[in-house]
Amino acid sequence: SVVMDAYTLDSEPVEQTIRVFVNGAEPSSNNWHYDESLQSIVFDVSPPGEGSEVTVSYVPFMDCE
Repeated sequence: SVVMDAYTLDSEPVEQTIRVFVNGAEPSSNNWHYDESLQSIVFDVSPPGEGSEVTVSYVPFMDCE
C-alpha cells in the first residue's frame, strides 16, 4: 500500500488561495503546507490514508509581464 504525503499541483498557485480537502472535509491548515520548490502540497502529520480522496483548490498565479 502507498500513502502519499505530497501532491503536486498542475500550476503555480496564489499561495493564500490554497484550500485542501480530504474526503470532502477541510483538515487543519497545521496539517499541511505548500512547498514552493516542489510546487506541491505536503502533509506534515497524518497524511491521508490509502483510498482517501484529496482535492486541492487554488487560484493559479498569472505572471503579468
